[in-house]
Amino acid sequence: MESAAKMAIDHGLSSISVDAVSAAAGVTRGGFFHHFPNKQSLISAVFNRLLEDFGSTIESQMASDPEPHGRYTRAYVELAFAARESQNALALWKSIILDSEFNIAWAEWQLAFLARQGHFENSTSMVAARFAADGICLSDAVGATIPDRPALKAYLLSKTVPPV
Repeated sequence: MESAAKMAIDHGLSSISVDAVSAAAGVTRGGFFHHFPNKQSLISAVFNRLLEDFGSTIESQMASDPEPHGRYTRAYVELAFAARESQNALALWKSIILDSEFNIAWAEWQLAFLARQGHFENSTSMVAARFAADGICLSDAVGATIPDRPALKAYLLSKTVPPV
């Protein structure tokens, strides 16, 4: 799985092949199939691991934020702006974009996570900030330039503070 994750990070999940993973991991094809019934099960396992890592990172970021109102969205925006520095985050984002199975898994994960946050994350400004954060990740995944990143980040974060 480590070898497959590295391939996914370096070249995307579509770069994973049984032969390439087996060679990189130093196992035979039979050894590969001992652990995974097929290539898709390995790719799904890698995606799920990337998603779990993202969830853990979000939870950690949220734990350091004492204000419940907008806590998830602030963490989401922070991670979106940090994604270009994280190969795991970029691999996750590319996977979500390119594979309909992972689109659905991401949407389900996101909805379940949001449901646990309560009403604090439902306002229009919170939803808009998260959608903008998705756009940041997409831009970074394809190598687009984002002018004045710090100002954009500050603006989005300002939309997550509690109303006065």
